[in-house]
Amino acid sequence: MDPSATMAEIQAAIGSSSRSGSMGWLLMGALIIVVLLGGAATVVYLTVVRSSDVEQARIMATKGSLALAQGQFDDARKSIEESLRLDPKNAEAQASLDLLNRNEQSERSYRRAQEMLSADAYSDARHALEGIKEGTPRHKDVPGLERQIDQDEAAELTKKAQRALGENDLDKADKLVTRALDLHEDNELARALQDKIIKAKARPLEAVRPGERDDAPKGESWTEPDKKSEKQPAKKKPAKKKPAKKKPAKKKPEKKSSSSSLSDDQADDLYRQAVRAYKDDDLKKSRRLLNKVIKGTKPGSKYHLKASSFIDRRL
Repeated sequence: MDPSATMAEIQAAIGSSSRSGSMGWLLMGALIIVVLLGGAATVVYLTVVRSSDVEQARIMATKGSLALAQGQFDDARKSIEESLRLDPKNAEAQASLDLLNRNEQSERSYRRAQEMLSADAYSDARHALEGIKEGTPRHKDVPGLERQIDQDEAAELTKKAQRALGENDLDKADKLVTRALDLHEDNELARALQDKIIKAKARPLEAVRPGERDDAPKGESWTEPDKKSEKQPAKKKPAKKKPAKKKPAKKKPEKKSSSSSLSDDQADDLYRQAVRAYKDDDLKKSRRLLNKVIKGTKPGSKYHLKASSFIDRRL
């Protein structure tokens, strides 16, 4: 081996390893050995250079892993590929490269699903979501995007069901609104529309306009039957109402004349109570009792005159 050529290779290796001070000193030591030993130092040189590449590969693999964890896919790929160039057997770089490829595929699939959703291509959007790999950051966003796809498709199906109902195509409207509720059960508009369809299907056949009869054969329109040919049920004459018998009015009991409602004994007792009340200075009670005597006796009778005279003189 030409010592001058070996020395040139070592100098190049020292320049490429200038970022690592320790490796530079190792290579400088190899240079000294080559100068002293000549071609016999070639094995030493190769061993030192190989250890330098492995160490640098480990550093680049770690740098790539950190960039990958931060979502910096471009920087991560550069560092990982450099690590594998220096040391193709670096396990950390190989694992990071596999994860990087999965992340990039998931990101592409997620963007594709969003584009298909914006274009109302719901089946294609769901298919795109299948490309998002488990264990990648985008995988946690899959449920939310799936719900959005279902809700948007349910809204579109509900609009189609409204148009079908307006065209009196109840079966089509029913299928569309059922599908909409399967996708989004909280769709209030679809639920209200389903109630309308159920009521429309339950209405009497007589209320359906010609051409809408459910029992009409396919391909044939239903026509109104001739009413004259149908036997009309005989109309029953309303029964004559018998005049209700008037019940004789009950005679109200005649009120006794208040002028003779008291006997002489009763009038005497009330008069005596009135006198006692007057003596007890209870003038109101006395007047009330005397008025009872006046109202309950005939004018001109004994107690009628006594009660009237008492009031005139003393009350």
